[in-house]
Order: sequence, then C-alpha cells, then structure tokens
Amino acid sequence: MSALPYQIGRSKIYNGAAAPPLAFQDNHTNKAISAAYRRSIAMAPTITVIRTAEALHNINATSNFLTRDQLEKLNFGYDLPDPYLTSAGLMQCADASVRLGEELAKEPDPVLNFVVTAPSKRAIQTALLCVAPSIERLGSITIHRALRPPNPTHGCNQIASRDDLDKEFGNLINSHFVDEEEPGVAGPDAMLPENVEERARGFRAWLQDICKRASAELPDSSIYVVADVEFIVYLTGDFVSGYMWDRCSSRSYQFVDSNLEDRDARLWETDESFRKRNGKMRAPPADQAFSKSLIDSSLRRQHTASKAEIKTVLLS
Repeated sequence: MSALPYQIGRSKIYNGAAAPPLAFQDNHTNKAISAAYRRSIAMAPTITVIRTAEALHNINATSNFLTRDQLEKLNFGYDLPDPYLTSAGLMQCADASVRLGEELAKEPDPVLNFVVTAPSKRAIQTALLCVAPSIERLGSITIHRALRPPNPTHGCNQIASRDDLDKEFGNLINSHFVDEEEPGVAGPDAMLPENVEERARGFRAWLQDICKRASAELPDSSIYVVADVEFIVYLTGDFVSGYMWDRCSSRSYQFVDSNLEDRDARLWETDESFRKRNGKMRAPPADQAFSKSLIDSSLRRQHTASKAEIKTVLLS
C-alpha cells in the first residue's frame, strides 16, 4: 500500500486540475461543530500542517547576536534566493521529529501517509527531517507549487525549477506538480489576498479529492503539509492566531465535511490539537473576519510596494 500516494501524485487525473474555480462563501471561518459531528469524523482524514523551520533568510541581529553590518556582509535576508535551513532550524526539526514520531506510532496500519511541501529547499528539508517514518513508508514526498508563500517578489520565495529540485533531492521527492500552473495570476498580483485565498482553496480541494479517492481502501488517512506561515493562515482559515506559530510547530485539521463533498474543502482544527497549544476558546467568526482583514491589508501594502518598485526599475 505504500506506493498509493506516489501513484496518486503521478496520476493523469490530477494533471492541471488542482481544483475548479469555487466561490468563497463564508470567509473560511471556523464554524460550531456539534459533539455528534465530531464523533462522525473520528476516522476522517487528518491533515497535519507544519510550519517550516528556521532558514538562512530568517537570521537577524536580535535572534542571532549579529550586527546589521555583519548580516549585510553575509548577504542574509529576504533577498537570499531559496535558502537552506540554519543549524537552529535543523535542531527544530529534530525536536519536531520526536513529537511527530510519537503521533505516527499511534497510527493504524495500513494508513495513507501523504507528505506534500512547498517548492522550497527549507520546506523540503523540514519535511524530510520531521516526518522521516512516513517518507520511508511512502518512498517520496510530493512538492506542490500551490504551497509557495504569498509574496513572490522576495528572493527567499523564488520557486526552484523542477530540474533543480530533482538534481538536489533525487528520488526523495515527486516534483510532478512543481511546474503545474494553477488557476490565478502570476507576478506581484499573485500576492493579492483574493488570489492567495483562491490558491489555498484549490489546494485544499486537491487534498480532499485525494482523500476521497483513497477513502474506500484507506479511510484513516494521515496527511502532512509543510509550508511557510504566511500561506498557512489562508490554508487553514485561522487568522486570529495569525503568524503565532513557532517554527517547525504543527497543528492538526480535518475537513469540515466528513463526506468530503464541501466545494471549498474547509478545514477545522481538531480538539486535541487545539488543547495541545493551550487553546481555551475558539475564535468567533467576527474575530476571524477582523484578523483576516488585517492580514489582507498587509498583503495589499506589500503588493502596492512591489508594483511601485517595478515601476521605478522600468523608468530608471
């Protein structure tokens, strides 16, 4: 059964069909879920979302005891192209591997272990180091273009080519979806909130489709998704906690619709995951909507700045 996720990743039926264009109906906010509903999804697919560990572009004077001049000489920062993990990032992965390994040991066998990451070296390294048992069972991890960070103008968010990733990681990855063009716009406009939202929804629908096709044979699926926190907030719809994710931390989610028929493939954080991070009360829709408006505004400011910078370069 270990080859199933890999076969799914390579299947023609997913080629160029991440998801149909869908209307975003309720701002992707969490909704009240009854006890009966929770019981009905006890064996539903679980999606564990992992934030990438610290990479070289995250190094700053405050956390690493370096002066600004030293950082500039080392050429660290958001313009550093597709950076690798730092030594601290590697240690974060080691700690997360122990925690996630304990959870993996509880899983029934057989189970669909599907690991998918953003098309960046830091995300791939994080996945390889954090969920090694799943990768050993699976044979490879899937790299998906849709998981890239919202702001494509930063060098650290440059998407590596499929050939470059294959040369570096070989058979450890399935790079089939790196070159796939999902619906939407490219360039700076890709960071507009509505476009990031559409991309996140399309990726969720893609995952839901995989789970639905595998559900008859392997109902208790376990999926691991590795991405940067800037995209995770749109993927999960949890805007209140926003960027308050420790590096390499994880949270577990399930699809709101246990029948896997939801057109928006919305997610909700499981009770166990919520308790583990000391959650006391789930945020009401109004709070989620307000927090989302703040994050949307931040992306719009970045978009405006990027367009202005491009215009300046063209006129110079």
